[in-house]
Amino acid sequence: MKRRDDLPIEAARDELDRGLRAERRWILTAPTGSGKSTRLPLWMADGIVPSDRQIWVIQPRRLAARLLAARMAAERGEPMGGEVGFQVRFESVLSRRTRIVYMTDGVALRRLLEEEREIPAGALLFDEFHERRLESDMALSLAVRLQKRARPDLSIGVLSATLEESVFRRFWPGAPFWRVEGRAWPVEVRFRGRPVPSAVSSWEAAAEALIEVWETYCEGHALVFLPGAVEISRAVKRLSGHPLLTGVEILPLHGELPVDCQLRALAPSGRRKVIVATNVAETSLTIEGIRLVVDSGWARKSRYDPVRGVNTLDVEPISQFSADQRAGRAGRTAPGVCLRLWTAEEHARRPAAETPEIHRLDLSELVLMARLAGLDPLKDLEWLDPPLPASLEQGTSLLQALGALDRDGALTEIGRRMGRYPVHPRWARLMVEAERSVCRRPAVWAAALAEHRLRIPRAFGAPSEDVTVRSLPAGVESDFPALIRLWREVRAANFNPEVCRRIGVNGAAAREAGEVARRYLALAEEGIGTRQDPPEPLETDSEAMARCLLAAFPDRVARRVRPGGREFQMVRGISALLDRSSAVGHAAWVVAAEVRPVEAGGPPGGVCMSLVTAIEPTWLAEVHPLAVTREGRWGWEERARRVVWEEERRYYDLVWASVRRPAAASPEASEVLVRELLRRRLWPEGTREAFEQWSGRLRVVATLCPEEGFRVPTEADWEEGLRRLCEGAVSYQEVQERSYRSMWDTFLTPAQRRRLDRLAPEWIELPGGRRAAVHYPLTGDPFVAVRIQDLYGVEEAPRVAKGRLNLLVHILAPNQRPVQITRDLAGFWRERYPVVRRELQRRYPRHEWR
Repeated sequence: MKRRDDLPIEAARDELDRGLRAERRWILTAPTGSGKSTRLPLWMADGIVPSDRQIWVIQPRRLAARLLAARMAAERGEPMGGEVGFQVRFESVLSRRTRIVYMTDGVALRRLLEEEREIPAGALLFDEFHERRLESDMALSLAVRLQKRARPDLSIGVLSATLEESVFRRFWPGAPFWRVEGRAWPVEVRFRGRPVPSAVSSWEAAAEALIEVWETYCEGHALVFLPGAVEISRAVKRLSGHPLLTGVEILPLHGELPVDCQLRALAPSGRRKVIVATNVAETSLTIEGIRLVVDSGWARKSRYDPVRGVNTLDVEPISQFSADQRAGRAGRTAPGVCLRLWTAEEHARRPAAETPEIHRLDLSELVLMARLAGLDPLKDLEWLDPPLPASLEQGTSLLQALGALDRDGALTEIGRRMGRYPVHPRWARLMVEAERSVCRRPAVWAAALAEHRLRIPRAFGAPSEDVTVRSLPAGVESDFPALIRLWREVRAANFNPEVCRRIGVNGAAAREAGEVARRYLALAEEGIGTRQDPPEPLETDSEAMARCLLAAFPDRVARRVRPGGREFQMVRGISALLDRSSAVGHAAWVVAAEVRPVEAGGPPGGVCMSLVTAIEPTWLAEVHPLAVTREGRWGWEERARRVVWEEERRYYDLVWASVRRPAAASPEASEVLVRELLRRRLWPEGTREAFEQWSGRLRVVATLCPEEGFRVPTEADWEEGLRRLCEGAVSYQEVQERSYRSMWDTFLTPAQRRRLDRLAPEWIELPGGRRAAVHYPLTGDPFVAVRIQDLYGVEEAPRVAKGRLNLLVHILAPNQRPVQITRDLAGFWRERYPVVRRELQRRYPRHEWR
């Protein structure tokens, strides 16, 4: 390949050369294809950076790192790994001679954390920084810290097609901001007259739009932007069968393709091509000869949902900036056209730029990496956009649940071991747990296969008849044996695309998962001090594997709502549905390695669980003892009318054991009894009447004899009396059997009781030795009810309260019905009695009448 000296950046070489020698922090904006990713590293290697130091060109994508390294090596006329090499996860082509290293931001971040001031680089170039990936942001913060503390010679540059200058002016005051203008040709942007109905139909709309204008633009290649691999596959199939495109190469381009397929899409061709791509083709890669861009306006973006605790990969509208980048691909070599499948009004409402990942992703991995380096993410690092405290708190909480951090946020031994694995902390925790068990191999394979998003088609939910692939022991259910059987089948077919398509599996992802699993296993065996040839996946002790999964997914535990149903209740009150492909049919308790937002028609705010494994609830306390709590409370058994003690064992907020038993006598149980009696108005027989009598007596004395110092009782006194009556009791029956007659007198001293009995007696003596009860209602006047015969000889109504109140006398006939209510007994005998006697004597002749 010939070296190209006509790139736009060449015109600014002298200015950049002077600036790069003088500055240690700088920003360069230049359009894609201007040479910033290739020329700049060469210039720095040719005399700006010391010969014993490397230049790291940090890319957001593996594909770009590989291809740029290959292009540079070809231009230098050397094999890969000579002067130019690359390093991505689990793959590197480097040598002692390598000066220019193209690497992904994830690799750069780990090297900065692990090697710190010993990194061999003299310059770090953060390319395509506008994508604002989480790893890039953190790596930049670590680089700035390293430069300040130990490596003032380190040159740090940020490269992108465009950046918000004000943000960097605030972050790096005084740093130069260089711009290189490209030689782009004009691009005519056309908006669609109506919006695309949905992201689901974007592939169909894009294919139809391309076919519609194909003959109008009969030169150059076409680039179609779609949100993901599924939409790309459908569009490629649709376009490949159209007669108008006979002889045209229809090529997919996305990150899940094998490298050779990616290279084929990017390679020069004498035939016209239609490249159907994700946003991987937006800025990072140079594709020559594009004259037509069809932009669906959609992209898949990761976001963390803190309510459900899941990462979501949603199809969302792209920003105005991304749309401009996509349109610019059509004007690299000649005038071009960009067809946008949305309206101009929609475009004006779109955000100007993408939200940085640091503000929309789970930060648990960032927190762990910072802790591994002994850093506090907020206090020890300078950020272009600082992480949100709430997101850091969520990440910290997850790491504490995983055992990576203690309650104070300090790194634990488990956390240090987790740091060896370049995966999300959940899967790192799984592999650390598996290091100490008999399920190391299946745990590693589970992590690799799940990480590459292999799904289990429904046909794989049933146990295999292949005796070499054993299902789990009877009574234990899991989806992972089916996932491993799935991988074995596509591996046996040598990952043939047709076989994979028929099964419903991404063959490239399955192939890469196998390679990654072997890498993980090597790390696991290195961690426990053993080495052996990487074996194939196999099943093992199901309980050990389930416990490892439980350790890695503490907040993905769920309890089945009803036997045989798909509905589960997950930690944090989240409603969950079991994926229909799951082999877990009967387990009451499960742990899910994967959850995703529930599909339309499911419970609002719920999730769908897949890669599920049955667990025993007794394991919860063994694996996560700090998450298990005992919560006891008093209850009421309505049928027995008694207090009971209810005790629940909870895993976070999920109840997994409950015991209910009769309460033992205690002050607390008695207080509950009082509360329930009051709430349900279950007065033991006679108690309320007794209180009202006592209260009425005090009311009379307090009102008529204030000098005695008595007060009128209140409802609080009633409750207190009931409380004293219930002391030591736990049931209504016990209280019912107790004597309450003198209970209220306990509120008074003996002297007060004697005075009360004298001033407001409960009984009065009648002629003939009889006694009559005095009634003291809460409202109205006190009274006695006496048979007329018992009043013979009584000329005045009885008096109480030092004679200040005449009692009302209810004069009763033999049938106990009042014939007169009066305070004037003398007047009754004189005026009313003769009439009453004649009438009653006829009806009750046997009674004594005077």
